[in-house]
Amino acid sequence: MTMPRFSTKALALSLALSVSGLSSQAFAFDATNLLERYTALAETQGQKFAYESVDASSDGFTVKGATWTFEGMAPIKSETLTFDGVSEASDGSVKIDTITVDSIVSGENEVVVTFDKAVMEGLRIPKEGETRSLEQMAFYNSFLATGGQVTNQGNVVAKLGDMSITLSDFSPTAPLTFAMTLADSMIDVSMAPDPQFKQTLEALGYGTNFTVSTNMQGVWNTETGIIDVSKHDYSIADVGTISMPMKIGGYSSENVLAMQKSVGAGGSDEAAMQQLSNVTIHNLAISFKDDSVTKRALEMASKQMQQPPEQLAAGAPLMIGMGMAQLQMPEFTQMVQAAVGKFLQNPGTLSVTAAPEKPTPVMELVGGAANPKGLVDMLNVKVTAE
Repeated sequence: MTMPRFSTKALALSLALSVSGLSSQAFAFDATNLLERYTALAETQGQKFAYESVDASSDGFTVKGATWTFEGMAPIKSETLTFDGVSEASDGSVKIDTITVDSIVSGENEVVVTFDKAVMEGLRIPKEGETRSLEQMAFYNSFLATGGQVTNQGNVVAKLGDMSITLSDFSPTAPLTFAMTLADSMIDVSMAPDPQFKQTLEALGYGTNFTVSTNMQGVWNTETGIIDVSKHDYSIADVGTISMPMKIGGYSSENVLAMQKSVGAGGSDEAAMQQLSNVTIHNLAISFKDDSVTKRALEMASKQMQQPPEQLAAGAPLMIGMGMAQLQMPEFTQMVQAAVGKFLQNPGTLSVTAAPEKPTPVMELVGGAANPKGLVDMLNVKVTAE
């Protein structure tokens, strides 16, 4: 999802200077000045911005030959960047109806990522001099990137489905709902350099083309600082789906704004740890829903070890028990053995959940990393199979 994340940030910052201090009429005539001021601001956000020319219209402008350069990343370029429907709201913020980015390219060497077009709608830029933390952020209603593909040495290795992000209308008091998807995308791994990887795929009965997709949905309560991600799925057809829903606290608008500024300025490890100290775990989960890979893996192992797959599945809990014996957690070990045994006998969904009795600070988990039993008890970890 790197392109939506970059595009959202870059396009929002492109107007997040002093745009809101100008009327819509003045905005069009001052486009060049605004872009110059953005270029200066971009440097403070860890990026460099350049462009070839700008054409102003009555309610927007078009930038040609835009380039964003980030440290440690390939430059991102677009042929045109068009802002339409620019107006000033009654609260002093600026509303941009549509931002269209055409012909996006990232990468100049072996690996190149391209998109035909990206469109952002309903961008809200805070007014100049805004001091309230939530109102200082740039919000938008939707983002869509289409016609994406990845090439390696000129060969297409991925054809990306539509990437979309949708957000509920901005409100300083109501929770913010969000959704992000990557529609079915084709991944070709035939150019993978490891021959053993290809041999394993063949032994599992797979070819070199896979269809992948992602889906995320959630709610951010800006007043309580709780982010509830109800769906966070990564799917590979004929393999399975990994789901990672979570509910975490500590994401107040003040903390999120501080995180954004720290990341943009290349924040120190000390600053990152300070921000992490505010985060709390309400619940976490990771699960795997089988879509044939488990049976394939057992059949592959059966041929290699010359044992029936049913016998391998039945023996797995014993091997797990031997491996976990040193942890000296008999009850938890039995739970894991039972869940894995059930899953292998009848592949469905294998889940690990953490639901502490009360929100647990992340720093407590970091401090307790050397004590596995303490962590399992603190987080109330459960392992189940369905």
